[in-house]
Amino acid sequence: MTTFNKAQLKALRSAMQKALDEAGIDGMTIEVGNCSYSGGEATYKVKVLLDGAETEEQQTLKMYADMFGLDLNKTHTVQGKTLKLSGYNSRARKTPYLANEVGTDKTYRISTDQAHLWFAQTNS
Repeated sequence: MTTFNKAQLKALRSAMQKALDEAGIDGMTIEVGNCSYSGGEATYKVKVLLDGAETEEQQTLKMYADMFGLDLNKTHTVQGKTLKLSGYNSRARKTPYLANEVGTDKTYRISTDQAHLWFAQTNS
């Protein structure tokens, strides 16, 4: 029986992403995501986001920021990394808040307590 290995699937994912990036499709961002496979069959998740649209995580973050008084423009520096709130994952119980490192594509998960401590609105 012919089956995929992880190296083949990783290379295929990279090739698919490169082809979509070079396709010249304007007005949206296309991202090839996770893969599930069994034997010789593989299925990739493809996420498309229109320019200017908000993800589910961003919409949920705005709702929670209003409820709990979080400042979405505030940054916090931890271990030399400057973080800014970027989303809320309602399925993650222990670390639901997402924070991006400013200037990079790195995303970190943080707890509710950390988010409320680091990004609370200051009353001036």
